[in-house]
Amino acid sequence: MNFGVWKLFVLFLLVHGEINAQVPQERHVLYQLVLEDFIKSGVAEQSTGFGIVDSTCQAVYYGGFADSVNKKYFGFDANNYIDGELFRRNFVDATEETEMVPLEVIADKGLIRIQKEAYRKCFTAPKESQIILTEKGFDKLNKLYQTAIYCEFSLPFFYNDHTVLIYFNYQDGLENDFPNVYLLVRKNQVWGIVERLRSWS
Repeated sequence: MNFGVWKLFVLFLLVHGEINAQVPQERHVLYQLVLEDFIKSGVAEQSTGFGIVDSTCQAVYYGGFADSVNKKYFGFDANNYIDGELFRRNFVDATEETEMVPLEVIADKGLIRIQKEAYRKCFTAPKESQIILTEKGFDKLNKLYQTAIYCEFSLPFFYNDHTVLIYFNYQDGLENDFPNVYLLVRKNQVWGIVERLRSWS
């Protein structure tokens, strides 16, 4: 490898490493925006305790944004069912992996951090790995964390470098769950929420 090629290779590694180093921090900014929007909605203030699971979850399949939003941000029309279906499945599949939510994301937001394993034990049937929500499970959660209410969000799905989806759900007891899909867009290097969609499984 001659010197010129070697310099290009080293430059690639440095740039690639810098981009990768920024990715976690960028995700954390997105998490904070979603949590701040949730807190501003006033829901969290209505409870004496509100927990957040300490790692991300998989997104729940959702019905899709309005046709105008799909066309503007994702480039497919109302009658293009195949593109819309593929897009939704890519979103769900992209959130299969999980990551721990860093403490700084929830710092000073009045949220109680819930360990994922403890949370799963509350809602996992004996000899099964599937989570099944029950009143008994919410009672256990309340004893452990003084809250029967919890929220969680997915890894961000980067549609491109300036358009992202995040699934966010909060559960208030057995009967009340409020899943949402957030659309965030970066303009002038600043991320902001442009749409929030009520989701359903």
